[in-house]
Amino acid sequence: MGVGLAVVIFLTALMQGVFCQIWGVTLPKSIMGLSDSCVTVPCRFQIPNNEEANILNCSDGGIWRKGSLTGPVVFNARTPHSNTIQIGGPL
Repeated sequence: MGVGLAVVIFLTALMQGVFCQIWGVTLPKSIMGLSDSCVTVPCRFQIPNNEEANILNCSDGGIWRKGSLTGPVVFNARTPHSNTIQIGGPL
């Protein structure tokens, strides 16, 4: 019986990540590029399953703000002509 309990505890510990309901983003800690060149920021978003239906289809655009939800706009996909930006330091 002790082995069975140990297996259950072990499997429960392994499954914590499967059932967690958190928002998240994965991206590199830093990106370097040459002056006057373009860079691509690889990223991945985690959305809780129960919130996925509440997310509108935003495939036609996205906004990147610095610091907070009300911070200055760094990038807006709907106005690509105005996205010539220079960023230095932490975002």
